[in-house]
Amino acid sequence: MGEIAALSRAFDTEFNKHYEALPRLAHDPDHDAFLNHYRQVQRIAESIAYYASRLPPYASVHRILAFGDRLAQRGEHRLALEACYSYVKLLNIHQRNVVRADELTCLSWHVQACYGVAVCEATLVLHQDPQMKHPDTLAAVVVCLHQLKDVLVLVLPSEQLYWLTLNGTLHIYTLAKRLLTAGYVAQMLPFMVFCVKALESHVIFSTSKYLTWRTQLYISLCYAYCDVREHGMAKQV
Repeated sequence: MGEIAALSRAFDTEFNKHYEALPRLAHDPDHDAFLNHYRQVQRIAESIAYYASRLPPYASVHRILAFGDRLAQRGEHRLALEACYSYVKLLNIHQRNVVRADELTCLSWHVQACYGVAVCEATLVLHQDPQMKHPDTLAAVVVCLHQLKDVLVLVLPSEQLYWLTLNGTLHIYTLAKRLLTAGYVAQMLPFMVFCVKALESHVIFSTSKYLTWRTQLYISLCYAYCDVREHGMAKQV
């Protein structure tokens, strides 16, 4: 146990060191800046792989997910995707017996990883084509939305993991709004409907704390129905 604790602390320290040294790339970086960024990215990826192979899942997975979140928030979506989220997703940890981690914890880790993969993949695609002018961009974003929907279904039966239902609806809504802005209302409608139904499936979301978020979803859904001239459906929301 002492060795695992020491390795965990070393993992945290090394990641933080490399993270702080990771330069922010300009829109059009010169060769030296690009090379320096690439080297730091490689160091972070190698560090995560090193400690992931030496620490048990109960000590490594939650750290890797947290590191992925920090990298994604900084705009390092490809690194977060490849070094963190994809690694955890491929573990299929929700289907394994993990020492010192119960079934719900393992399921939450898997779902968080799947969310991260879908969001990062969509972000990278939209970075190349933010206006969604190419048909392949629309198709790729819709695939990511389906991935988010499918994994959110895994946590819907669990009241204890309600926060993952909430996070899933936030992710889906964010991407669906991109479809709406680009004029693909019909494609985004099923996902918006799903978000509303997902929130309605949990009693906790009927409290005043979540009223603003539910209202925002209902309003967006109504506008979307009106855009496709489904006024009757809009009235039923």
